[in-house]
Amino acid sequence: MSNPALPPPPSPSGPASDVKWLIDASRVGNSIRVLRPGVAMWLLGAGALVVILPFEPTTKMTLGMVLCGVFIGVMAYFWSIVRSLRAEESQLDLIEDALALKRYPEVAGRLQGLMASPMRADQHRLRAMVLLATFLARNGRYDDALVVYNELTGTERVAGPSGAMVKIGRAMAMLQSDHLYDADRAITDLRRLIDRGGAEDELQQIDSAAPAMPADALAISALRLVELYRDVKTGHAEEAIASFEKNLPLLTAGLGHRVGEAHALVAVAYDRLNRPDDARQRFLDGTALQGIADILNRYPEVRPLIAKYAPTPAPGVG
Repeated sequence: MSNPALPPPPSPSGPASDVKWLIDASRVGNSIRVLRPGVAMWLLGAGALVVILPFEPTTKMTLGMVLCGVFIGVMAYFWSIVRSLRAEESQLDLIEDALALKRYPEVAGRLQGLMASPMRADQHRLRAMVLLATFLARNGRYDDALVVYNELTGTERVAGPSGAMVKIGRAMAMLQSDHLYDADRAITDLRRLIDRGGAEDELQQIDSAAPAMPADALAISALRLVELYRDVKTGHAEEAIASFEKNLPLLTAGLGHRVGEAHALVAVAYDRLNRPDDARQRFLDGTALQGIADILNRYPEVRPLIAKYAPTPAPGVG
């Protein structure tokens, strides 16, 4: 079965034209950017007072009625904007939920509908682009995902914790699309960005069973997963095993059930070093935590293990 694809734009003109078209079509236009309702109402009221004060009472009443109508109209306009912003946010919530549930055709349709015209808020558009990049990567369209990630990091220059996760997603997409040199440079930049101030050394001391994890845990553990995949992909099996053994508590704490991907990847490294018992155990651990289909979809390097080691059966499968 072929991967779900986004509906193409009216006039495609290149291999990633649908993605580029969605990026351009969704830009927030200047005509949509408006003043905060509170500021606009204050300005309108102050202007109304300045205008009607010099007039006679009868004239003031007439002008007051006119201005009252204008005020109501402006209020209705701003209310419509608030409603459209809420509707846009609601659509993003639905897309996020559908992506988590792997309802990919629904994700494709909703993203197409949302991004095919100018969006209402910049923060909503950035969120939509992150969801688009995630959708594309999960469906094997890594080069298209890179188009979106490059837009987010280059043109939009996302920053903060969200920016770090976007850059990690970009580095992973580079590895998956075999842009190994670029991925290595991106990983080096991420190390400088994320581990400033010795954050990793502190996180290595954390209790993986703690109910609340530091905000840096997810970013650093996600970066360690990217580095592990880089070592496996480039044939550095011993380095992959050493990294996994050192960082397993951090990976477990930061990634949750997705740590199964790390177990499956290090199983590849063990298998390449002719350590079948270790490979079998890690493969069992990985497929117990993460579905085998998801792992194979993201990491084709794991596929040869299927012929050698049995994955953990899915619940309900005898």
